[in-house]
Amino acid sequence: MLNEHQQRVVECLKAENQVLREQLGPKRIRLNDDQRRRLAVVGRAIGRKALSEICSIVTRDTMLRWHRKLIAQKHDGSGSRRAGRPGVMR
Repeated sequence: MLNEHQQRVVECLKAENQVLREQLGPKRIRLNDDQRRRLAVVGRAIGRKALSEICSIVTRDTMLRWHRKLIAQKHDGSGSRRAGRPGVMR
């Protein structure tokens, strides 16, 4: 029963997204980094196959690319690097 309810909620959200997309027209949607981050995290949790059925704003490949980029930025390590020779212990 809970699964059926969740499925109805998903169908309602898909229909709502479709209506909003039709009102927007062919214009490209501009998303900021925070919006991309939220979509990427949710998209990664859902999985590639389910994204093809659900996602209507961007493609599933785009969402997963955003996720890979966020992970790469997180583990970049460039924030801890400094220019010049390392200091010596006293």
